[in-house]
Amino acid sequence: MPDSSRPPEGDARPTDYFVVLPWPVIAMGSHYTHVYAVMRKRADNGSGKCWPSHKTIAADSGLSVRRVQQVLVGLREAGWIDWEQRRPDGKDVPNTSNVYRVYGVADRRGNSTGAQDVPTGAHQVPTGAQDVPTTPRQDVPTGAHQVPTELRTKELEPSSELVPLVAEATIDDRPDITEVIRYLSQSLDELGVKHEPTKEWRNVIRLMIDRDGITPEQIVGAIRWAHADDFWRGNILSPRSLRKHFEQMRMQAQRPRGQQQTPVNQALQLAAQYAQMGI
Repeated sequence: MPDSSRPPEGDARPTDYFVVLPWPVIAMGSHYTHVYAVMRKRADNGSGKCWPSHKTIAADSGLSVRRVQQVLVGLREAGWIDWEQRRPDGKDVPNTSNVYRVYGVADRRGNSTGAQDVPTGAHQVPTGAQDVPTTPRQDVPTGAHQVPTELRTKELEPSSELVPLVAEATIDDRPDITEVIRYLSQSLDELGVKHEPTKEWRNVIRLMIDRDGITPEQIVGAIRWAHADDFWRGNILSPRSLRKHFEQMRMQAQRPRGQQQTPVNQALQLAAQYAQMGI
């Protein structure tokens, strides 16, 4: 028995190996899908015509002849195929077979050409500016990334203490801030610590004076005490660390100590001065 899935010798058309099935036909059920696929496979690419017998369609689709007849009627009513009876030319004899036309789109009007319903060429890729949307998509962010309010936390917000409360020019013109920065820089030079005064330095000192209520004299005294102490010498190397540990150093400087001479005697003396300043 010949294999109906293979094209006959010498007729290797591209469409002999596949067919295009409209989704509405598939939705009608498997019997309709099988019969339509057989009809579409056998239809001429140009006219959409074919003339298989019911027995041939049944063999190709795996259905009974009776089922094929029912499915053909259903496809015709849905507008996917049509047929007409044919007779031998010039002979008054009973019908010999039907001539079917298979449509690529549902058409109940019996389209006489049928060619536009059957794909005849390769898929065309649209070219031209008219195929490209010219208006920006509304769901694509066009500006800076926005953090939803419900996801914002304090960790995502800049520290208010690092935002200058006054203009930088005003900070640069303040002699009290300049004097503290000069003393800290000189003390770090004596310790051999590399450093570079920055705008952040001036802002932190300003915060200590204006927000924390610490006088420039108290800040200088804290720097002197810290850089004379064996422990704090390596920890107070910037205004940020000075402000962070200021209260801890103040409490330690006020703690009573023995009067005996020690290697940190100078630190003890400075601690007394530190306490006298009201720290």
